[in-house]
Formats: sequence, structure tokens, C-alpha cells
Amino acid sequence: MRWVTGQRVWGSRMLGGWMIKRFVDPKAEFVYVPNDTDPATVKDGTPWHIGSTAELSTHDGHAAWYWISKKYKLAEKDPVIAKMEAMFPLTRLAYVAMNEENAVIDDALPPGAPLEAAGLATVLYGVTVATKDPGEAMRLSGIIFDATYEALRAQLGRPRQTIDHSKHAVGG
Repeated sequence: MRWVTGQRVWGSRMLGGWMIKRFVDPKAEFVYVPNDTDPATVKDGTPWHIGSTAELSTHDGHAAWYWISKKYKLAEKDPVIAKMEAMFPLTRLAYVAMNEENAVIDDALPPGAPLEAAGLATVLYGVTVATKDPGEAMRLSGIIFDATYEALRAQLGRPRQTIDHSKHAVGG
């Protein structure tokens, strides 16, 4: 299936794309359109993370990845996803802070925030700086989210999985 999203790929869109490709539609094809595209004009594919009127867009105080997880019951089915969901808003705080001049990531996070939040923000920010190609950014972030998922899975005492990234390319 075709999934239509904005062409500026960053943390939240990366997480949503990974969730779609990993748990919802392994054969997903991502199509990138201008960020201000009206979701109602998308005729060939499922709009996500564009505008604020699409079902799977940022609205009502929640990012698109939240609505993807909710619609497909990802956190309900998988405690690792639930842990990632709890961590990602903190990751977003650190990520946003990186865009500010002279920002200190630790200052953006509340006391006791998991170290993984700042680390994940750092590598995702690095992806957005390293490549401007949205498909490549999604592919690279997919590998990062796979690794994060497996690390959190291990913390929860779950059996380790090996992922074949050649079959799980997140780029579109």
C-alpha cells in the first residue's frame, strides 16, 4: 500500500514510518509530498503526518505516530512499543532542543528522564543533518528504531531477535 507523508522527515515522522513498515504494512511504499499538502487531495494512498485533518496526523495534542499506534493497537499488543511510546515524547523534547543555538540537551529533559531519550534524539537529529533525502532518512532511522526496539526488548527480558534489514528497508 502507498503511504503519503510530508517530505521533511524528522523524529516523529521517522517513528511513524518505522511503526508502519515494521508492524502495520511491511510492504509499505512511502510517497513524499510537500508538508503543506491537504490530506483530502491524496487520492492514491493513505495520508499520514500531513495536515491536521487526516486520521493519522498530528492533532488533539498527539503526534501522528501516537494515532498509528492507537489505530493498530501496537502498544496494546507489545510492551516494548509501550515503553518506546513512553520514552519518545522525552526524545522529542531533546530533539527540539538540538535545533536551538547553544542548547544543552540535558536541560530540555525533566529530571530522571531515561538516558535513551537523549541518545535517540542525538542519532535521529544526526540523520536529519546527514541526509536531506526523505527515503534515506526513513531507511536509516528504521535501523536505529530497530536497534532501540531490540535494546528495550532485552531490558524487558524478552528473547533477542535478529532483523534482516535487507527485507525490512524502511525507505520508500
